[in-house]
Amino acid sequence: MRNFMKEVMKKWKWKILILLYLCFIYGNSLTPAVISSKESGYFLIRIQNLLSGAGMDAWWLTEHLVRKAAHFTEYAGLGFLLAMNTGAGIVPVFSLTRIAKANFTAAFCLPFIDETIQLFVEGRSGQITDVWLDMAGIYMGIMITGCLVKIVRTALEKNRKYRLDQSGHSRNRRKIMNYKVVMAYDGTRYNGWQKQGNTDKTIQGKLEQILLKMTGEEIEVHGSGRTDAGVHAKGQVANFHIDWKELEKNGKTGKMERMYQT
Repeated sequence: MRNFMKEVMKKWKWKILILLYLCFIYGNSLTPAVISSKESGYFLIRIQNLLSGAGMDAWWLTEHLVRKAAHFTEYAGLGFLLAMNTGAGIVPVFSLTRIAKANFTAAFCLPFIDETIQLFVEGRSGQITDVWLDMAGIYMGIMITGCLVKIVRTALEKNRKYRLDQSGHSRNRRKIMNYKVVMAYDGTRYNGWQKQGNTDKTIQGKLEQILLKMTGEEIEVHGSGRTDAGVHAKGQVANFHIDWKELEKNGKTGKMERMYQT
């Protein structure tokens, strides 16, 4: 049931929000003129006080302007919902695609219905100029939403490319691998583990010579412990580091891969 509700909300959330928003718009249109005028007057006084407090003249602000601005803003919000429902930024506003035609139809029909409702409300009337004003609000909302979505998508795409570039740079840096070696040896012929300047017969020295032949690089082997001359070992642990990027440059990866397989 929970998964079903998630799928419904994912597919229908914008349509549901549009329906709820239309209920809000048409509910305002069903308000009688006397009550609507009181609400507009309240906002008019608040805005005038706000402008006066900011040191601006508010003589030009009338109830008529407040009502028309409210209509325009109300339908701009509807334009935002329509744009999000049909995929904002996917198509140009005035293109002739199916999605754009759907928005254009909604932009005309919904304000027309709104003004028709007002013909049957006490003290109110439907006006063709309000239909055009509401249509302008819808298209303004669609265009602003499309621009904002495009900006966000561009920013996200740049961020994605940046992350890919950074990960690519990381991959192109040195690829150093740490190898652990567990060995056993007969120390009879060797002068102990640690390499010495006066002889090459040491376990560490022999291992480093072999790695030099295989990789072409001087690699230091670190032992977990040391044995003296003639002393044997079983389970002796050592490690060394190899830069695979250098091996790839020198064409030495094959030898190391064969060693790893054996």
